This record gives sequence, structure tokens and C-alpha cells, in this order.
Amino acid sequence: MMDNTDQATPAKRKPRAVSTGRSSKAEQSIGAGSATDKRVVGKSRVKKSGGSLITTIPIAARNLAHVEDGQEWAFSVEGRRIIMEPVEKEKPVRVRRPRYTLDELLDGSNPDVPMTDEEKAWDDAPAMGREAW
Repeated sequence: MMDNTDQATPAKRKPRAVSTGRSSKAEQSIGAGSATDKRVVGKSRVKKSGGSLITTIPIAARNLAHVEDGQEWAFSVEGRRIIMEPVEKEKPVRVRRPRYTLDELLDGSNPDVPMTDEEKAWDDAPAMGREAW
């Protein structure tokens, strides 16, 4: 019979970094500053994907710049620098749809005007689905 002392102890693993939403040590060591301050907060390698080149944004940079998944960004180039800035979402213009009563809709119609040939063909056409007349 084997007791717990005979079992081999598992190898210790290096703990993984998990984002808690709080500032990391790398971010804390950078200090506070304006949005235009240049800060090196990580590195990333450029890779080819289809006809484009892609890269990842290190978590410290993502947190400092408030980058979110699905966010749209605009790119500009100054010399050898590629600058990416968030695209501001335009608020949709809401237009109120007018509402009409049946009397208002029929107000300008004249039931005595004869139908055109096209209107007669449409009116006499057979049902195309589960329509019931």
C-alpha cells in the first residue's frame, strides 16, 4: 500500500501573468504623465498575415492607452514612426419618423382614377406564397 509520502511532488511551474485590471509593476515604474509622453512599455514582433503585416499590443501599452477589443484605429506615418489613434465614434443622428393615420394617407388619393395596365397586372397576379385574398 502506498501512502502520500511516496508520491513524487510535481515540478514547480512559473506563475503566469494574469491581468487584474490594476496597474502592473512595469506601468507603475513608468510614472504618470500626459498622453503625449513617450513611454516604452513592451516590445512586439511584426509578422506577415496574408497581404498585411500584423503585430500585438503589449498589455501594459493596452492598459495605458485604453485599447479595447473591436475598437477602430486610424494610422498615420511621421518619418519612420507609425502612429495609431482611436477613431471617435460618431453619434448617430436620430430622425423622428412621421406617423400618419389612414385618413391622412388616403387624403390625396382619388378612387375614381382608372388603374394603369401595370397596376391591373399586379392586382390580377396569382398568389406567390401563402397569401389569402
